[in-house]
This record gives sequence, structure tokens and C-alpha cells, in this order.
Amino acid sequence: MRTRSQMSLWRIVRNLHTTPSPFALRKRSVTSYIVDLFARRPQLIRSAVATYESCVHDPSYETFYETCRMPDTFQSWFLVCHLHVWMCLVRLKAASPEKDGRFAYKQLVGVFWSDVQQRMHVMGMTSITDIRRNLQHLAYEFYGLTLAYDEGLVGPDTMLAAGLWRNLFPDKDASDPIALAKMVNYVRMQVGHLDSIPDKQLFSGEKFTWLPFEHNIISSKFD
Repeated sequence: MRTRSQMSLWRIVRNLHTTPSPFALRKRSVTSYIVDLFARRPQLIRSAVATYESCVHDPSYETFYETCRMPDTFQSWFLVCHLHVWMCLVRLKAASPEKDGRFAYKQLVGVFWSDVQQRMHVMGMTSITDIRRNLQHLAYEFYGLTLAYDEGLVGPDTMLAAGLWRNLFPDKDASDPIALAKMVNYVRMQVGHLDSIPDKQLFSGEKFTWLPFEHNIISSKFD
């Protein structure tokens, strides 16, 4: 896994505003750099939307509710959706050119939060104060989940299992170790799958498909 995959969300966003080095500017002017970025932005935005749609519509959310014994609620949807968005964010951190990956990363996060807010409205939440309070709570949760999964991804399976168990298995006393092992292997499998997608295809604006959960083959013990 590349070093960029270990960077936290706040650092990625902060780096969006860095300027090219003087050495790079010798070969390419600031004007051409900005023009190229803005010319590609509509395509990168479309790719972020397509990526998010793949996270929402392709996986079987019911499979995760059943595997992790989660109730079919908005909170459970948020957790499962975040898991898939996070895996896509990991892929975007390693994308090339790097500036496209950073921009698409920011757009994917924005599309996610826009959909979360829209779903709140659909559920009947109309008070701006309530929406802001819930979004703030979910934002803290988003950052915590992301950091926990980032650490688990670059660590051993036991560390990733700990992060998944804390966040995706609400009934700790009834947690199934086989189900937890399936989730660990699912994450490893999908991260490898996303890594195999070429950058050109990633930024094409076309949706992709996840590997079926049934392809998830577990080992007898964690690494």
C-alpha cells in the first residue's frame, strides 16, 4: 500500500491548495497548470458521481445487515455506505495524476454528504438546527471511521478486524467471529479489486461493479 493511503482526510483537503514547485513551473507555466485542471474538472466531477452511485446501488446492503446483524436503519445505511466510499477514497489517494485524485477525492466526499442530507429530508427531518446537529455528529463519525479503517488497512488483519468489529457489529455479545473474518477479507478483496482498475477508467465517468460478497473466501484465522 502506498504511503498516501495512510494520510488522513484533513491532510488531503489541506493539500488541495498547495502550489506547484518552482522546478515544475520551469517546464509548465502556472496558467497552463490551472487551465488544464479546470478543463478536467467536469469530467472528474462526473467520475466522482459515478463512483458514489457504484457505492450506493451496486452492493447488497441487506447482505451486510445480515452478516453484521445490523438493524435496517439510516445509521446502518450510513455505516455500510461509508465503508464503500472509504475504499474508493483509498484508491483515489493512489491515483495518477495526483492532482486529479485529490480533486476527485474531495468531490466524492461532497457527493456523499449531499446525499446524506437529502436522505434526511426524505425521512422528514426539516429543522435546519436538527439537520446541522445530525450532520455534525455524522461528520465526527466519518472521520473516526476513516482513521480506524486506514490504520487497519495498513496493519495486520487483527487491527482491521478490531476497527470493523467496533463500528459494524452493534451486538458485541452476539458477534460471530466467522462473520467478522468475512468482513475483513471482503475489505481486503475489494481494495485489491479497486487497485486493479486503471486510472483512466477510474476517471472515465463510468460506474464500476464491486466483486460479489459471495466471492469472499475466508482463512481459518487472522494473519
